[in-house]
Amino acid sequence: MFDLKRKKKCDETPVTCKNCSRGNHTCAWPSESSRGGPSRLRHVSSSTEVSNQGASPGKLSLSPSTIEVISHIESNENDNHGQTNMGMANLCIYTPSPFTPYNSIISRESIPLFEFLRTAFLPTLIHPMSHPTTIEFVKQEKLQSAFSTPFLMHALLACCGAEFPADDIRYRRIAEGHYAKAIGGLREHLDSGTESMVRPIVLLMAVIVLCIYERSKPRLSRGVDVHLLGAAQLIQLHLKRDKACVLSKSDTTMLHLMLEAFIFHATTSIPFQQPLVQSAVIDSTFPLAEHALEESSCRSETCLYASSIIGVPPKLFGYIREIVLMHQRHSVEGVDILRCYELELILDYWDGNQTSLPRILSYHEASPGTLSLGPKLYILASRILLKCLINLSSSPTSIKIHTDTHISSLVSDGVFFITQLQPSKDYYAEYYCWPILVVGMSTVDQLDRECLLSQIMAFWKATRNGTMRRLVDILTRYWGDGYMGVDIFGTQNCLN
Repeated sequence: MFDLKRKKKCDETPVTCKNCSRGNHTCAWPSESSRGGPSRLRHVSSSTEVSNQGASPGKLSLSPSTIEVISHIESNENDNHGQTNMGMANLCIYTPSPFTPYNSIISRESIPLFEFLRTAFLPTLIHPMSHPTTIEFVKQEKLQSAFSTPFLMHALLACCGAEFPADDIRYRRIAEGHYAKAIGGLREHLDSGTESMVRPIVLLMAVIVLCIYERSKPRLSRGVDVHLLGAAQLIQLHLKRDKACVLSKSDTTMLHLMLEAFIFHATTSIPFQQPLVQSAVIDSTFPLAEHALEESSCRSETCLYASSIIGVPPKLFGYIREIVLMHQRHSVEGVDILRCYELELILDYWDGNQTSLPRILSYHEASPGTLSLGPKLYILASRILLKCLINLSSSPTSIKIHTDTHISSLVSDGVFFITQLQPSKDYYAEYYCWPILVVGMSTVDQLDRECLLSQIMAFWKATRNGTMRRLVDILTRYWGDGYMGVDIFGTQNCLN
């Protein structure tokens, strides 16, 4: 069929939602195809186009229904976690009856996924060192939001299908179906242009969950970049709005957690994007999210006891992301050797080895010297990348890098730290993937490689985390290719 007015085939005319057309930017989430089925993510250069437009908040407008902060949202007063005062809704709302209108979402074949969601998946989104009330709060809040927002429920069920602890391909097929419905529902909501009771924070939740699903795929995915871009747009819109708008305490807490999740994924997802597209929107949103987290923590506006996703003050992840991007872009932009040395001193401070630097803003005056094993792994992996960059500035060959005793020592320490992790007890597998990848791609010792693979497989068996399973394929291929032909995070020139 032809659209006579535009003289183009109707099915060749890109469909852009009203939200994106108003903002004059490329739509991150595609609509359903004209044949009635959900279309796949179109591999368009959305990140590149938005990057070229810059990060002006005026150009990042969504439909009114997605940005209207509902000031009169009632906070949940029922407390279902012992003696805590955290706002949680009554548990009965989370047990769907045969008459619930959401039976079409939780179909008979999806019931195992929902049970897995409720009992296993949701708690793993929060750092295991978080207070139990925080973990329970997030579980209940996401369940309540999912039952009132079908596309969020579909996104969560998609993730559960990808990590379901059964070697049955049908669960991945079910997951793919839920993912397509989540994308379609999100797109339909953004395209509606009408007032909606979907809270803005729920939109951000859904996008972060979609990013988790894409990241867990057994192959490099463009969807990671697309969803990070969408999350960045939503965050900019939210943080740039009039601060006179009032959120409920539960929404404020969830916003805090979603900002942490964005910082985590924007930092650690770089190896899992295809291809990595530099986005001015993501780059400019990161410090906004970082600053908002620091402000809300200083004002104690949330129900949180401490950082519940990244496990450290956001400033540290800001430095880590800077190092990752410097490393990824060094072949084009060169090496800023002075900045490398500055970052080494900053990491010394965070690791407790340097006390002469000015104090860095942190959560509740937390001392950098009290870092747990996970953050120490992040600092160590960042040190490896910095040493690599410093060596490249003086000798752009791989020989010196692999014979550098400082790097060898760091790699040995990294392998030791990784072997201290307890996969059977520590469910936070996703958190460890990036430092394990850096250490794994830096080691040349066969025994070290075997130790790493053993730990990775132990995490995979214990958690069914999709990213952990990908690490096995990434590292074995990287080692097997003799450090040739695999560019996971811009390291082939450095580690070859």
